Amino acid sequence: MENNFENTEDTELIIRYLDGRLDNHEVDQFEKRLRADAAFAKEFQQYKHIWDVSAFPWQDLTLLKSDKDSDWKRLKLKMDNADEFIEPVSRTLSKRPTRITRSYYHVLRMAAILVFMVLSSLALTYVMINPEPDVHEIVFREISTDRSQRASVQLSDGTKVSLSVDSKIKMPDVFARDVREVELTGEAYFDVAHSPDRPFIIRSGNAVIKVLGTDFGVRAYPDEDQIKVVVKSGSVAVTSNGGEENNSVVLKPGQLARVSSNTNEIDTEWVDPDAYLGWISGKLSFNQNTLEEVIGQLERWYDLEVILEDKSILDRRLTAVIDSRSLVNVMNVISLSVDLSYEIIDNKIFIRNNQQ
Repeated sequence: MENNFENTEDTELIIRYLDGRLDNHEVDQFEKRLRADAAFAKEFQQYKHIWDVSAFPWQDLTLLKSDKDSDWKRLKLKMDNADEFIEPVSRTLSKRPTRITRSYYHVLRMAAILVFMVLSSLALTYVMINPEPDVHEIVFREISTDRSQRASVQLSDGTKVSLSVDSKIKMPDVFARDVREVELTGEAYFDVAHSPDRPFIIRSGNAVIKVLGTDFGVRAYPDEDQIKVVVKSGSVAVTSNGGEENNSVVLKPGQLARVSSNTNEIDTEWVDPDAYLGWISGKLSFNQNTLEEVIGQLERWYDLEVILEDKSILDRRLTAVIDSRSLVNVMNVISLSVDLSYEIIDNKIFIRNNQQ
């Protein structure tokens, strides 16, 4: 390759620029000229090409003096070296990358296939060992009644629930595949849809009630010291889970279980279920209930306040089934049964002891 470059001031300036020996002001002036002078820019590109392509060792260049003659010698050395290196480098740039690229992509493709096979095998093994879980997000809903309100609801499995006054039930929108579970606060009657493979479980206070398909009632108000479960048909397993040891009984139709909120003990007895489930048809049913229990039921049922002048009467007991549609009728029956007098003022009932 023949070089047609001459040692001129422009050449010397270009060499100093390429070698990084211009100060900031000189660099600014040099680059402005490159943008303004097309011929100078073309000449610069020719020199720069030789400078970049040449394989002349940089450490040898530092041995040359930094004067005009050495600048020219430096470029001449690079130009002479360019004769030896431009063609081989050109061949390298045009041929070797092709071979290297093909080889590289071949290896890359083989590696990718191998990695894919390994990952696929691991993924298959993981799926076989760890079956995909049910990722259905459980959404709970809650139905509640205020004092003097009642409600009826049918659950997603077909179970029918009658909710008494001042009560609350919490359940999922869709039951799980292997169990149906709800939480109850207050009083409710359940007509459970039969499903042998999916027991129906009610959690209420410290009691757990488990059934397959039956009719029964649960009473579990927070202010009462007992949870009551009465069975009308089928069978129900009742467990107390608040103590160190769980107690459990299986109830048959006509049986009542009382779960103590304090001791977790379970007592059972035979009863008339209708006497405990009369509220479903709008009747207030009392079976040897204390007046304190009766007053609590009145306050929930009618959303009012009962005020006693003499609290010694709270231990008196009442057994009766009363139509709840008339508060006056209810109070007349209670007052005659336990020897009381009463007065209704606004939303309050004042009760006095007739035996004083």
